[in-house]
Amino acid sequence: MGDFNGDGRVDLAVATYGNPALTDDGGVSILLGNGDGTFQSAVNIAAGKNPAAIAVADLNGDSHLDVAVANIGRDTITVLLGNGDGSFQQPVEYETGTQPIIVAIAAADLNGDKKSDIVVASVPDFSIPRNGFGGASVLMGNGDGTFQPHVDYMTGENRDSAVDPRAVTIADFNGDSRPDLAVGGLFRGDGAIGPIGLLAGNGDGTSQTPIVGHADGAPGLALAFGDFNGDGRIDLLVRFVGPGNGTVSGVALLLGNGDGTFSQGSTLNTQVAGCHAGTPFSSDLDGDGKLDLAVVAGGGPHDGVCLFVGAGTVLIFHGRGDGTFDSPATFITTNAWDLGAVADLNEDKSPDLVTVNGIIGNSDDTVGVFLNTTGADFSISASSLDPSTIVRGQSASSTISLAHLNAFDDKVALGCSVQPAQSATCSINPGSISFDSNGNATATLMINTGSAIASLGLLRRNSGPLQFLWPVLGFAIVGAGLGSRRPIRRKLMVCVSSAVLFGGLIFQSACGGSGAPGSTTYTITITGTSASTQHSTTVPLIVK
Repeated sequence: MGDFNGDGRVDLAVATYGNPALTDDGGVSILLGNGDGTFQSAVNIAAGKNPAAIAVADLNGDSHLDVAVANIGRDTITVLLGNGDGSFQQPVEYETGTQPIIVAIAAADLNGDKKSDIVVASVPDFSIPRNGFGGASVLMGNGDGTFQPHVDYMTGENRDSAVDPRAVTIADFNGDSRPDLAVGGLFRGDGAIGPIGLLAGNGDGTSQTPIVGHADGAPGLALAFGDFNGDGRIDLLVRFVGPGNGTVSGVALLLGNGDGTFSQGSTLNTQVAGCHAGTPFSSDLDGDGKLDLAVVAGGGPHDGVCLFVGAGTVLIFHGRGDGTFDSPATFITTNAWDLGAVADLNEDKSPDLVTVNGIIGNSDDTVGVFLNTTGADFSISASSLDPSTIVRGQSASSTISLAHLNAFDDKVALGCSVQPAQSATCSINPGSISFDSNGNATATLMINTGSAIASLGLLRRNSGPLQFLWPVLGFAIVGAGLGSRRPIRRKLMVCVSSAVLFGGLIFQSACGGSGAPGSTTYTITITGTSASTQHSTTVPLIVK
């Protein structure tokens, strides 16, 4: 997964194995994302011969994502440099190991030079008697999309104790701030006790003597890492196949000790959906800040061997943050047999799942998308207005506080309304908020009540039709007094008394005849909206 055409949306790159029996070399399919969880039709690109694994990184430092695939058919890797528009340059192949069968690939900066390097895990070719051992091949990047010749590393102390790799992942497993290699697979020797070969990095692209770990003696076919118990140390999820005839497969958690070794954690109950378990993926799927596990399971024993046939079931194990998990939630699929990626495909900040479809070993040439419906939830509250009681023409304010209730912190649009909707308005600044790193956000609510003169006009309109006559009458009385031929002193008295009467009438009409000023209680409603989620809160305001 990655943004291959620079539009800010997640795209998919799929390694397509092809069919060697039909001289079909396969290649890479690029599916450009539409940003809503759907994808455009695949664009197929030639890439070596029968790719079995894929990695995505910026391999030449041009800020465009590139693709590297591991080719089983030619025992090489192929590099496809991206043009930044969803297209790629011609493939270039690089040799790895001595007659290996490459089954896994990963990319990272192993020596701190800010250039991407490539690691492949390869099993030996057992058709050649006592062919060397499987191991990890490292190809150091030159920073321009080319690579130096491979350097091979044993995954055990000797040939018989080495891990025959099936998976590889890169992380700092021993806490020295240098990338290490964890290799999962089978053991050649009878005395082997587990599936993990840990190659601690020296920080210059070389590795130390491997440390062999364990998971109840079961071979490890796929790996995922993360801190599942909150101790700051990297743990491993291992997909295993049971000893003997392999009638059971599942996922085990190995807790990191922080020094490159691991202790046995828990074995997750994937058997609720059958004896087969696929590749584990870790992510915070429910937004509670704790890592969860997604895996496809299904199938049953056939002729004494655990095989996947038919539709698989997606299992979601919600992590508790202490290295244990809840019983899985199950989602039935029509034809998924493994997971291919976890990413936010529809831009709602929550990780979605991509499945590889068909019967294991016989794909139907499709991928499937499971959109996460957890969504963004949040709480909203408002402080009491300051001041809570005001005179007409004044303003009041309140602080709106929001907190997201999971880690999916979509923006929240804020709005407000006033009831009764007369002579008062509200506004919120800012009108759209994003949560901070602690999951909190604030905004300011402002209430304006207009002028006192406007209030008088409004109250007069509410005092009945006859109230309109009082101002007219008052003006008539004053006019009559001024226009008469009476002596000046009497005119003055008439004017004064008329003015007093006029003012009293105006005051009486404005106050509805009560003779005392009234008050109005307003209710302000504040609403926050994020996608389909909406929450509201209210505050009162008294205006005299």
